[in-house]
Amino acid sequence: MLTPKRQGPKIDALASLDHKHVVRLIDSFESDGKIHIVTEYIAGKTLYEYVQAGLPGLDSLYRYAVQLLEALDYIHSRGIVHSDLKPQNIIIDWKTTSSSLILVSPGLPRRKSRLISGNSRHTSLHVTGTSRGQPL
Repeated sequence: MLTPKRQGPKIDALASLDHKHVVRLIDSFESDGKIHIVTEYIAGKTLYEYVQAGLPGLDSLYRYAVQLLEALDYIHSRGIVHSDLKPQNIIIDWKTTSSSLILVSPGLPRRKSRLISGNSRHTSLHVTGTSRGQPL
């Protein structure tokens, strides 16, 4: 496990994310040697819950697919790879006029391992000390 002192640049990377379909980091702090991350509150249900309640229409599915790809393209362009992409980490925000998809739980880089994709380098992300998919 990395020490809180070494987490600073990783938290800075998450704090620099600013995209309408990616959850925003509000604050972070250390307590008992562990890093805690505070993100914005998203009113809505996870994509998993949304689909369990009944499949959305094709128009909604298309809109959500486009929004998810926009979010992933953005974080990938920043050198970040979401290592736990699943319906439970995607929230459909109902407070907006037309419901909007928000990608949550990007996590902190576990280590500086790099994935090579074309000419870009990406850092694998996961929050240490948590199980995968655990809300931040």
